[in-house]
Amino acid sequence: MKKMRYLLVLFLALGMLESCGEKGNGWFDAEVIAVDEETIIVKPVDNPEAAAPESVKNADEIHLSLKGFGIEISSGGLEKGDKIRAAFNEDSVDEKAGIIKIVFQIYKYGDDGELTLVSNPIWGQVTEEIGVLEEYSSPK
Repeated sequence: MKKMRYLLVLFLALGMLESCGEKGNGWFDAEVIAVDEETIIVKPVDNPEAAAPESVKNADEIHLSLKGFGIEISSGGLEKGDKIRAAFNEDSVDEKAGIIKIVFQIYKYGDDGELTLVSNPIWGQVTEEIGVLEEYSSPK
């Protein structure tokens, strides 16, 4: 009886540890619906290899915040209809609102299917948030 109780407690403890883990980083492919200075609205496209929660993959639209990690879209940027890949922090997904608050990088698919990075860090904002000295914040 004691063995059974011990095994039950061990099983429950392992289950709780497993469920408490951080989600990590993810990515998914999408089509751009709209772009402004702070947000990109996208519609996820089917990619079975995508590393994203089902709520992101199956959403009608997702709002990607450019403020959370401090990125901006480079010149030439993005337009409605562009195909992109977004890398993000899975812990920052607000499933009810359809928002991803921390987006690390955004890549654009070219006509040849190659990915090109189109996001750049906003160095001043990032350095304020993490406390890096301003003189070392921006590559020259």
